[in-house]
Amino acid sequence: MSTCTADELDCLSLQQAALFERTFPLEDSCVIAGYWPLSNECDPTPLLQCLARSHKNVVLPRIERNHLIFVPWAPSARLEPGPLGTSQPTAKAPILMPDYIITPLVAFDKKGARLGQGGGFYDRTFHRFAKQTYAFTVVGYAFDCQYVDFIPQDTQDYPLDYVITPTTLYDFRNGQ
Repeated sequence: MSTCTADELDCLSLQQAALFERTFPLEDSCVIAGYWPLSNECDPTPLLQCLARSHKNVVLPRIERNHLIFVPWAPSARLEPGPLGTSQPTAKAPILMPDYIITPLVAFDKKGARLGQGGGFYDRTFHRFAKQTYAFTVVGYAFDCQYVDFIPQDTQDYPLDYVITPTTLYDFRNGQ
């Protein structure tokens, strides 16, 4: 997807992590969900490692049945192969409910619509949380080139609250 060198991608990842930390003042009790990237996804691991070193509660998704659960992660944690080529924490970890969910995407548009890989795991999980009236914030993590003008949506799709790219913070709350 990217024609950047490894050093340029590392620099972009660090810029993106810094933008996240400036945007969201996280309390120590806050739970932040990230993801382990597939080869074509924007890499949040520099941010997750920084948050973990700062003693924040970092969790990763684990696919269970038809939705996601979130379990604790630390840089030293072992991951196991998951469905669809993913890497996920082991099944023995306790489940935590995230306050912020950093989500991968293929593309996003000016209204906060998200195009994912097509499995619907994030959308189903977000709808389940919303139905339970659980408060959470969805933050797309993307490259600048993943912005598109329009993504068709239907009732199963869940909108993003924010997207953070290496250069820009997009805020989609209240139609902004």
